[in-house]
Amino acid sequence: MTLALLLTAVGGAWAQDTYNVTFKVNDKTVTKENVTLPHTFKCDIFTEEGELDHIIKELYGLSKGCCTNEAPTSSGSEKVTCGIEDDSQFITISAPFEGTATVNGIYDGENYQGFYYSLEITCAVHEPTEWSLTPDETGKTWTLAKMPASNIELQVEYYAESNLFLSKDALADKTNIAVTAGELGVQFGNDGKSANTITEGTPMTVKYNGTKKVIGVTVEKKAAVDPAKAYMKWDADQKKLVATEIPTEVTTVENADAGVEWSAGTYVVEGQVTINGSITLNGKVDLIIKDGATLTAKQIIGKTNYLSIYGQAQMTGELVVDNSGDDATTSIKTLEVHSAKVTATSSKKDRGGFYYTGTINVYGGSVDATGANGYGISLRPDGSVNIYGGEVKAVGKGNGNYGYGITASSSATVTVNGGKLWAENADKKAINTSLITLKKGDGFTGKIEYSSDKSTWSETVDADAKYVRAGY
Repeated sequence: MTLALLLTAVGGAWAQDTYNVTFKVNDKTVTKENVTLPHTFKCDIFTEEGELDHIIKELYGLSKGCCTNEAPTSSGSEKVTCGIEDDSQFITISAPFEGTATVNGIYDGENYQGFYYSLEITCAVHEPTEWSLTPDETGKTWTLAKMPASNIELQVEYYAESNLFLSKDALADKTNIAVTAGELGVQFGNDGKSANTITEGTPMTVKYNGTKKVIGVTVEKKAAVDPAKAYMKWDADQKKLVATEIPTEVTTVENADAGVEWSAGTYVVEGQVTINGSITLNGKVDLIIKDGATLTAKQIIGKTNYLSIYGQAQMTGELVVDNSGDDATTSIKTLEVHSAKVTATSSKKDRGGFYYTGTINVYGGSVDATGANGYGISLRPDGSVNIYGGEVKAVGKGNGNYGYGITASSSATVTVNGGKLWAENADKKAINTSLITLKKGDGFTGKIEYSSDKSTWSETVDADAKYVRAGY
């Protein structure tokens, strides 16, 4: 059976027109689809979960934040108005408009440091989206080949007697339903059965006003991932951390009196676990540290392997690596921190938290790398630190050969795409700028600032600055 069934939500004569409202900051946009106007986008100063809160957080790469009790202002269109209610900011769009409206306001970002935001707003008529439905082997259950953003599952029951039938819910609203088979319009009687027969294999289209079930269509939300059985992982398409189910085959990390070796696989930490020695990686390792759990070790030896560290929804899981006689971690080819706290410290001279690391990608959580008498982070030739979210702190001490917050053996880069960066060495320089290029990533709208006393900051590049910060 090759019947192609399409489901399309439409406006026009059946329902009030809806619009796509786009908010833009620099080259980054957030679009709210299928909005009925007038519509008010609100902050919520108490929960930080208002619709406007979410828009600002996504556009400015924030994980936390709250609107101030100062009303925003609008310009460019009288159809966009702003105000404040119950100490919470709001933006109201009363009708679609041509051109661009601008809204300016003040928002408290992470650590509640206020900054000015500016949103460019445009409106466009919402165009319905079509999704193809395909049958299973029985020919009675039809499913979408591509799930829509709302994460629903559609199933269509098709009767093979060459007639179509409306479900009970759809029959009650059949005047708002239009079905075509090829060029033929399908009419339904009061019993819900089609008055005309349909040849199997005929392409069909179902249009409805978005409020009723149609042709036996059932809409079911997929079960949410149980937070206790999930970890938070960066989704490159959505550019945010998403809950991902923990694999069924994992290794539970246990206390050890000596060093251990980890082969490729997924390792899970529950509770307080201590390894009195080194962890040696012998393959690509995914480490999940559950909320409230801590793994403590003396060293991690990468052997040019990959290590990805994850936490759960509250991101309270922690990895602590503390080495008094050597680097805390060494020779990890790629280190990724998605949603956990990572602390790496060395107290030996000219040693540090991360040594000879190829690539460090931080998407959430935090990284704290400290050399009590050396460097915070040392990169390989052409290595990189890429920050998309969370916080990175690299602290060096002393004025030895390697005494920097971040250093490298040759050309390397630090790119801030979001989140925060702090680098320092009060005795020397924060970053070995003769070897490292520091730059903003696409869409990052924060500041990169330099200081020699931690009190006066400037965006002017200072190669000898003892303190460097971004996103503060």
